[in-house]
Amino acid sequence: MLFMGEYNCKIDSKGRITFPAKLREQLEGQNFVITRGLDKCIDLFPMDKWNEKMKKLENIKTTDIKQRTYVRFLLSAATELDFDAQGRINIPQSLKTYSELEKEVVVIGQNGRMEIWSKSRWDSFMSDSLENIADIAQELDL
Repeated sequence: MLFMGEYNCKIDSKGRITFPAKLREQLEGQNFVITRGLDKCIDLFPMDKWNEKMKKLENIKTTDIKQRTYVRFLLSAATELDFDAQGRINIPQSLKTYSELEKEVVVIGQNGRMEIWSKSRWDSFMSDSLENIADIAQELDL
């Protein structure tokens, strides 16, 4: 499953986000997991991708503080969700607070997962990143 694109969405008065139809269709019939993302965004994984990630985490060294810290960061906020009849999800308050979500949000495709960003944080991130994107592409040999 390949997610791509950038979609502007809004959070309604009850804290729900209506997902774009194209992304909902790709997830149709599947539950998914949302959790903290690395850049103060929210990561959304289809269940099959989440299970792949969990399989990798089975091999972490519990004696390594960095690995334990990452697992705690990821799993303590993880929540299994699905869409309601109107194609909405209700993001837990703890994740809204972590990612500083406001009324306007951006959902972006990230290959096998999606990210949900505060629109203002996304705009700032993109503005800052554009200055270095050529160097990053060169480092990645893309």
